[in-house]
Amino acid sequence: MKATINITDTMLKKSIIDANKSVCDLAKEFSFDYSEADCGQKHPVVGKYPDGTEARITFYKAKTRGDKRISITNLKHQAKVGDVVTLKRFKKNIKILIHQQPF
Repeated sequence: MKATINITDTMLKKSIIDANKSVCDLAKEFSFDYSEADCGQKHPVVGKYPDGTEARITFYKAKTRGDKRISITNLKHQAKVGDVVTLKRFKKNIKILIHQQPF
């Protein structure tokens, strides 16, 4: 199971990422179902970048409107606008892969 996210400027600046279908499917692999979660509910998972840097990946529903979201710590230090981030389950954790897009 994997999820892919196309990185935008807003995602890097505000650290707010909407959970697309692939993210929602991956969250279910970690026992977090967005359709059953309450507003404000969070589910953190340990992640790791290819360089060994650890990250906290949090699946959550926004408190106010209940938007489906994901946050990934240190993302703005690892990726840039236009990159594609792939999240892959690895045992009880997530591998974070960055596919840099040529400009």
